[in-house]
Amino acid sequence: MVTDEEAMTLFHPQELRTISRCEVKLFGNTYYSAQWEEFHGEQMRIAYDIHDPAHVWVHNADGCLVAVARLNANSRDYMPRSYTETVGQALQSQER
Repeated sequence: MVTDEEAMTLFHPQELRTISRCEVKLFGNTYYSAQWEEFHGEQMRIAYDIHDPAHVWVHNADGCLVAVARLNANSRDYMPRSYTETVGQALQSQER
């Protein structure tokens, strides 16, 4: 039986990629999921939405969904931002 989440990705294009340190690179983008820790060095099938690069779906060799990974989920600013910088940036984005 196919779950709803698995059915959602059945018709997405897929690429074989190697998981490295809980990350995978696809079309110059880096995706991260902490669930990939046990799959380091393994090749997995990465399903993607051609219109939305925010997420990818990772399937094992049997086609079972292993994890959903987010774009740049393992990145952060080099220098921490203060509260005023964070709020100021949020207000500027709302004004646009």
